[in-house]
Formats: sequence, C-alpha cells, structure tokens
Amino acid sequence: MTELLSFIYTRENEWYIQKQICLLGTTENLYDTNNKHMEMEPICGNFNLVIKVNTKELNNIENLLKQFLYEFIYRDNSKFYNNKIVDMIIPFLNTQNIYNEHLELQQINKILSNGKRVESCKKIGSIVKNRGHTIELEFMSRYNIDVNSIEYGACADASINNKHPITFKLLINLPDLSNNGVKPHCLTNLKVESYNVSIKSGKNIQFNLGNIPELYDICIDTLNNKDYVKNIFNKYLKKIESKIPADLLVYKDTDKWVFFKMNDIIDYISEKCIWRKLNTGRIKGDFHDMSKKKKRQYITYEYRPKHKSYFLGLNCNKGIDFINLLMNKDYGIRYYIDNIV
Repeated sequence: MTELLSFIYTRENEWYIQKQICLLGTTENLYDTNNKHMEMEPICGNFNLVIKVNTKELNNIENLLKQFLYEFIYRDNSKFYNNKIVDMIIPFLNTQNIYNEHLELQQINKILSNGKRVESCKKIGSIVKNRGHTIELEFMSRYNIDVNSIEYGACADASINNKHPITFKLLINLPDLSNNGVKPHCLTNLKVESYNVSIKSGKNIQFNLGNIPELYDICIDTLNNKDYVKNIFNKYLKKIESKIPADLLVYKDTDKWVFFKMNDIIDYISEKCIWRKLNTGRIKGDFHDMSKKKKRQYITYEYRPKHKSYFLGLNCNKGIDFINLLMNKDYGIRYYIDNIV
C-alpha cells in the first residue's frame, strides 16, 4: 500500500531574514500552502526548507518538534522560530528514526509548477479553454493526422508528422531578395532538431503561468545578463527540461499558420529585450520597433492577486504586436507562413 506523504517546511522573506527568524509549518498540499502564504505576506516569501514525511506520522512529528524547538520560539508565537532551526530539523528527525526526505529547490519548484497547472486547468473559463484545445486539434488535423490527443503537461503542445510536406518547406533556402525590399533574416530555412511545437494564438500570448524563482527579487544587472535570460526562456517557453521540448513556435492567425524557430525567438529576446523593473515589482521588457517612438513595451512578468498567480508573457494586445514585430522586415527574424486555404 502506498504511503501518503506530507511536508514539513520553513519559510523566509526579507523581513524574516532581517529578524533572523523563519516560519515553521506542516502541510499535505505544498502548492495551496504556498498560495495562502503569498496572499498574506506583505513581502513575498519562499520555502527555504521542505522535508517530505509520512502523513500518518505528521501529528507525532509536530509534537516532537514543538518540544525539541521550544527554546527557539520567537516571542511566544509557535509559528515563528529563530532561523537556526533550519539546520536542526533533519538531524533531529534522523535521531528519532523518522522517515524524511529533503527536497531540493528543483523538486520544490516542480511541485509548485504541477500544482499551478492543475489549478489552471480547473479555473480557465470553458470558452477560452475549449478555444485553445480546438486550435491544437485543428493543428494536429492539418499537420499530424495520426495524433488526436491533447498534451496537458508542461511540454510541447503538439508535433508535426516528420513526413508532412511542411517539414520540407521549412528547410527551403529562399534566394536573397534584399534588393527587392525583403531582408535575408525574414526568409525561411527553419532547420530544427524536432518538430515539436508550442502553439499560440490571439492578441495576448502566455509564456508561463506560475512563479518563476529565477526572477524573485532580481536586479536589472542580472536581467541584462543575456545568458541568464536565455536560460529562463529556454526553461519556461521552450520547456527544455521537459520530456518534449518545443523546437518550433507556431502562431495561429485568422488565415494562416506562422512558423518560427524557437531558438530564434529566445535569442531575439535575450539579445534585444531592454528590461525595466517597476517600483511595484513588475518586470517589463521593451523592444525597438517600427512604432513612432521606435520602442515599445511588450513582455510583462507580474503577480496577479485576482488570479493568485504569476504571469510571464505578452498581454494588453501585445501578443499579436510581438508576432508582427518578429515578422517585420527591418526588426524581425526568420519565419514561414502556411496559408489556410
């Protein structure tokens, strides 16, 4: 019989660190607990210790820890302790022969990310959700008729049959027509390692829904590190750590499918994005473009209290604007258009 698992955790934020304290708690649902803390914390915090334990032992563990850590309680509040306890909990559990598993940051982020995906599937309105699924099914009926299921995980949305004619069209080396007003970087030749795709549509484009620890309390100098930014978008847009990374980004317009090489988009963002951090904590990304001011804001990373989630992407109609920027002959990158007949 499979054992039910729960978590012991400690939590910190800037204020806790200044006071040299941490919050100690237990939970059966780490994702929900994280959301509750984020909602209540004046300064957004994070888990700095998470330990997996058997649920049936949780009450016993809580009582043992209260006795063991009693002298470290902060101002008679049994939830807050001197932060020295962070290094004391696992050794203590070991002395009591209590099963425990220390979770690394990557494991914690995976649990939080999975929880976000489950919640998103529950909360997304049926119209929007069905529209997204319809587009994915429409894509597969056009480019991979042998597959009729939808991918729900944090990975590529779909794939192209490697024998489909579009795969050959993506590899065409068109002649240099720059003298006629078309610049070489707007031509095709989208050679990729796989034909797994991320499908986008509409006026707004979501890159990632959920907390991105790499952007927590980040400074502008770090955002200006192109390799750092590239790693973030590889992880959260290309899904490079998943079992099925997306090597193509395909945008569904009203009368066409527009194909981009995912690496080209990520290189474009890391090389050309001008980052700003607002006093509110929001992060904005600007690009030089064809507008009157020759520069506009496109990318946003922000926490949305109404939805209790973080958003990274292109909102306020900037999704379609960004696609047009990528296709612009002066500012854009390589792409291929497959017109819908």
